[in-house]
Amino acid sequence: MPILADSGSVVGVQPDEPGEEDRYIRIKDVLELRHQHPPKGGVTRRSEPDSLDDCLILKQKNIQRFCFRGPLSWACYEEIAEGFRDGRSGRLRPYSRAAVFAPVKVVLAESDRPIRAVLTYGPVYPWQNKLATLREGQRLWLAYAAVAVLNSNFGGQFYRKYLLQNPTCSKKRHGLSKAAVVRVPVAKRDYTFEELGKVVDLTYQRQALAEACEACVSQLQGKLGRVDGKQCEMGAHYTKAFAKHMEGVEARLQDEIRRLLGLDETEEYRLLRDERSPAHGSSAQRSFFQPWEMMPAPPPPPPIKLIPAAERDAFPVEACAGRRVPDAEDIKLLQYWEGVINSRPPRDLRAETVAA
Repeated sequence: MPILADSGSVVGVQPDEPGEEDRYIRIKDVLELRHQHPPKGGVTRRSEPDSLDDCLILKQKNIQRFCFRGPLSWACYEEIAEGFRDGRSGRLRPYSRAAVFAPVKVVLAESDRPIRAVLTYGPVYPWQNKLATLREGQRLWLAYAAVAVLNSNFGGQFYRKYLLQNPTCSKKRHGLSKAAVVRVPVAKRDYTFEELGKVVDLTYQRQALAEACEACVSQLQGKLGRVDGKQCEMGAHYTKAFAKHMEGVEARLQDEIRRLLGLDETEEYRLLRDERSPAHGSSAQRSFFQPWEMMPAPPPPPPIKLIPAAERDAFPVEACAGRRVPDAEDIKLLQYWEGVINSRPPRDLRAETVAA
């Protein structure tokens, strides 16, 4: 029995209001946004892929800001598609193979407080979350910029501003509103290569830091386990060290996003002031700017160093199962991720080049 994969649930480019001169390149111009469902029947999941048809299954809890968080599982795409052929899924359709295995994708969690987005190159199948692919002819770097804006305070406020201006989009809404997401700005139309490049560099570094934290802490906890029912303090130490690096990168990223969007300090304050108000229900979100803190961006920092976090006597012996310092395997992992974090993002290719 043939099965139609998702082909018509794409939020396309909608024309702006007559006479409106749009100053922004928006999500709808860069990404094609889709939303499909998992099959009603179960699928066999594995901890690692064992064929080229396997894809990463992503539930909402797996999708964090800039990275995926475990435990993660893999499943065969053909088995997922088969779950729609037996009729138990009704009129639902799976994500198309072209979307799941597209060379560049952005995955969005079905939640808007805060919006959580991750750029990935691997095959993924979101389990009741949204999947976006790069539009034909669009620049890879604009996909990085889209992820940066969506994960920022700016993206959240533009999203909520659209919902307030269009009440019909908010009625009976479940999860993330596609109509509002696609209207979030990515960059001003007259952006410069330097402005875009700075946002991409910092987004790439922020994502690499998040992935490094997940990999390093998971390895340490897997080797050391728990002591007296508590997480090993060595893992907690690394989590704290990575968080400090990520906060510094993200503060600079917020400033560069403002420049890419072409917002002056007054526009930035007006946009973000509602976020600081508990009446708007977002007081739990972190605000990186107050009016008196709006200063020019600092010069680029030196490369991020992870190895100093492994200094001797940094951890209590009893909390680390008798180990004062990470072993050679841990140091090797940190050195690998240090190289990734301080490397440069991929060249700015266009969609048809990426797909080749």
